[in-house]
Amino acid sequence: MEQIAGKLIVVVFHNEETLYSVIKVKPTDDVNSKQVTLTGNFPIPDENKEYLYKGEYITHPKFGKQFVVSEYEEILPSNKDSIIKYLSSSLFPKIGIKTAEKIYNILGENAIECIKKDGDVLNHIVTIDQKQIIIDGLNKSNYFDEAVKLFVTHGLSLKMLLKIQTIYKDQMINIIKQNPYRLIEDIEGIGFKTIDDFALKLGVNYHDENRIKACLIHCLSIISFSESDTYTSYGRIMDEFNKIIKDIDEDSKKYYLNVLIKEGKIYKEEEKYFLMQQYIAEEGNAKILTKFIKKIMTTFEKSQILELLETIEKKSLIKYDENQKEAIINCLDNGISIITGGPGTGKTTIVKAIIQIYQEIIANNKICICAPTGRASKRLTEVTGLKASTIHSLLKWDLQTNTFSVNENNPLYVDLLIIDEFSMVDNYLFYQLLKACEHVGQIILIGDEDQLPSVGPGNVLGDLINSGLINVVRLNKIYRQSSMSNIIKLAHHIKNNEDVSNDFQEDVIFYSTDNYKIKQSVLEYIKIAKNNGYDNDDIQVLAPMYQGVNGIDNLNELLQNYFNPHDENIKELKVGRVIYRENDKILQLKNQNEDNVFNGDIGTLLEIKEENNITNSKIYVGYDSGVVEYIGKDFINITHAYCISIHKSQGNEYPLIILPICFAYQRMLVKNLIYTAITRAKSKLIIIGDYRAFLYGISNTNYKVRKTTLKEKLLKYVNPL
Repeated sequence: MEQIAGKLIVVVFHNEETLYSVIKVKPTDDVNSKQVTLTGNFPIPDENKEYLYKGEYITHPKFGKQFVVSEYEEILPSNKDSIIKYLSSSLFPKIGIKTAEKIYNILGENAIECIKKDGDVLNHIVTIDQKQIIIDGLNKSNYFDEAVKLFVTHGLSLKMLLKIQTIYKDQMINIIKQNPYRLIEDIEGIGFKTIDDFALKLGVNYHDENRIKACLIHCLSIISFSESDTYTSYGRIMDEFNKIIKDIDEDSKKYYLNVLIKEGKIYKEEEKYFLMQQYIAEEGNAKILTKFIKKIMTTFEKSQILELLETIEKKSLIKYDENQKEAIINCLDNGISIITGGPGTGKTTIVKAIIQIYQEIIANNKICICAPTGRASKRLTEVTGLKASTIHSLLKWDLQTNTFSVNENNPLYVDLLIIDEFSMVDNYLFYQLLKACEHVGQIILIGDEDQLPSVGPGNVLGDLINSGLINVVRLNKIYRQSSMSNIIKLAHHIKNNEDVSNDFQEDVIFYSTDNYKIKQSVLEYIKIAKNNGYDNDDIQVLAPMYQGVNGIDNLNELLQNYFNPHDENIKELKVGRVIYRENDKILQLKNQNEDNVFNGDIGTLLEIKEENNITNSKIYVGYDSGVVEYIGKDFINITHAYCISIHKSQGNEYPLIILPICFAYQRMLVKNLIYTAITRAKSKLIIIGDYRAFLYGISNTNYKVRKTTLKEKLLKYVNPL
């Protein structure tokens, strides 16, 4: 490792978020040397200080010879001029040149080291206030430099450092050195792998107690979120644990698992192991729901409802049949109801009627409607006429702290709460919503039980329906017959395990082709659709998997080159294997509440600002809610949206859906996945590929059964022994 001692001449570039810097320094250890360009992750040096930089020289293809810094440290002033200049710098306000000279004349060339060892050496040299200024300046400088070196040189960002400092304050360095794994629990957004790499670089023992405990929680967490279970088994935890930490005897693993249980970080119920937050959520959901299940509504009389429905029918030219009227009455009679059914069965019609009845009967009514995704909430606004929001927005979620400011202490005051696309709501999010429902009069959940369950842990809609404790309105009759939609017919035939062979006509096409021709066929049908008046936003390709010849990644590359091909006048940015271009169709992969953009939102890449390092480059994407800026570390939150996963499409509708299907997707070919994809199509559905694979998929109900206890807990609280 080479080293350079030098002082700052000029800052060429600096990113405060990542601390990536490009500076020029004048070497002080080689008077004949010209200025040197330094790059790396470090704060802007004080121009009054001299630093020792360690690293290595590289030759950048564009910028030439550079010195890449891996470590640095301040060189304390040791001669008269440097000590006087240092002590009279901006680091020590109110300490002038004369005072600095006085300190040097008494303490000599070791003045700085003497003060750092014992600040009292200044007692008879300067005033009490000046003494404190000097001590504080030295401490501040040392503390920040040490913290930056501790974090940034081991892969953590300045943003994370400042976040940690907010929590730990001046104890930050001591706490982290003592147990870096505390960061996982205390600081939102830091995962085990990041801190484990960091801790091992710091010299933490491979078999350190804190590492073992953090790894056990990490294993339980990745099982819970990868398999969408609220609990797991001891054996399953150990399978994951042994992949990360080896050579730990069984007794030690059991011992540390029991320690975590005693500490309240893991909950054990019989032989079920829960992350504590999942246990609290499932237990809390059951307790709070019991209140609504037992609640009998007395606000509405049947005769009054029927009279109002008659008025609504005349005004809106809608005719409710007896089943619909009964469904509306049942929902208004119960504290909590579920409305479930496939497309075209009148879910929206019933909800609109319930809203109108509330508005007619209850003075100053407060009706709140929400959905899990931005697009679903926007659609909800369009069909109900009321302003809808995402659940996260309703609860005022803070991304940085992962907390909700609308909660049990700051609850909702609502007469009627309606949650659409409820099949997407997981155990933890539902609990956050229910905690805020102490003053909610009535809840209605709308969801299709045959669609995909939530991505997160739990099977909330399924568990609530299967409990038999909640009023469930099942809608089976198709009311949108006038449109003669074969999409709706196909969806219901799949739902009811009926013959689908006559459904492929008019608005539904099945084009049979070989596996290796699917990609080209998708492109050909897109060209036909464009010629028939569909624009880029109308067309959405869905696929079950990211990998493979016909996977999402390959299809996105193909479709990008059709919709937005390379052009010398259009800026591009390469991120790993992916090339982003201005005008690209972009998919948001995570909720970013502070930017009002959410998982599943689709936007357009408006501008690329490329820097000499990918970390500092920026992408600007326009969504319905506004423009969002992404810097290097945020690029993992987006991908191309020409082709998206069926999971990401949930809660959205598109005029034209193109669905490739083949046996290469076999492990993903299950009934609820294909059913969900089909129900995303609003006007036209084109399925391309192997008909046998399609038939296999719609008949395959071999879903993984999620491990949950909500149903059992509900039964326990509603019907206690």
